[in-house]
Amino acid sequence: MQFNPAEGRHGGRWPGTQEFGIDLELAPTSEPKALAGGQAAGAPLFSIETSDCLREYRALKERGVEFDGEPEVRPYGTGVLMQDLYGNKIYLNQDLP
Repeated sequence: MQFNPAEGRHGGRWPGTQEFGIDLELAPTSEPKALAGGQAAGAPLFSIETSDCLREYRALKERGVEFDGEPEVRPYGTGVLMQDLYGNKIYLNQDLP
């Protein structure tokens, strides 16, 4: 999974690919900053689909991404929770073929 940074609106960053992008902006005051990491109440904020969960897990872990365990095979596919810099959970998923 390789993201390419681009300038976003209001000076933010848009890491992404042609199919996917994320708008990252710093919290302008202490009030929104205090909310960072809790937007999804402990559940995954969103999920990212991949064709090879184990490969992406290994590559991202090598780059320092924190995971909540290792990829697990489930009835709907293989997946694992990872965390962004603020503690938000993101689910990395590979659907069954």
